[in-house]
Amino acid sequence: MKRHYLVLALGALLVVAVAVPALGGSSNPTATVAASAKKQAKKALKKAKLAQQAADAAQGSADTAQGSADTAQGSADGAQGSADAITGGSTFDAVCDPTSADFFDCDGVTLTLAQSGKVLLNATGGQLTDTGTAAEGECRLEVDDATAAIPHSTTNTPGEAVTANTDGAATNGFALSAVTNVLPAGSHTFELSCNEEPGDGTQVNDAMVSAVRISG
Repeated sequence: MKRHYLVLALGALLVVAVAVPALGGSSNPTATVAASAKKQAKKALKKAKLAQQAADAAQGSADTAQGSADTAQGSADGAQGSADAITGGSTFDAVCDPTSADFFDCDGVTLTLAQSGKVLLNATGGQLTDTGTAAEGECRLEVDDATAAIPHSTTNTPGEAVTANTDGAATNGFALSAVTNVLPAGSHTFELSCNEEPGDGTQVNDAMVSAVRISG
């Protein structure tokens, strides 16, 4: 539509260019009308050019605005992708030796969550009796030194009931697993914590903890 005016103006000029020589410069009314038409055609052409320039400038501004919008959307998508990205970690401790019924952190891994989400936890270890008599303890998963963020108990009781049957090469292996409740964004530490019965000689070898954010 914008270029329609330019086409009409050019057409008018062409008509005038053909008509005026044929009139031979006469001063009759027909020549006057033709001259007036030529003048009007020039004005129309000028207006059409100005309109086209304005339209081109407007289109340029629109293109620039769209480019800015696309850049902003790309930045937003990148930020959301970073927030949604899976994050995880794991850690290892060769020897953990709790000394009482109080739970002691044998191993733990810290994650920084870009946004709130649930975390999958896994922990393994091997219970070793180092006194030569039957011994046992309890191990559990914790989030930030507490069990409130885990929707069910993870307590496991590795050990012996009657006779000590472990050594450094043959431990009572155990494993724990859980999915946390939704945790707020920020730093959280996920731990394998163990204790021992008073007077027992329980220790935990090769404690391993892994944590992976799995959902928003």
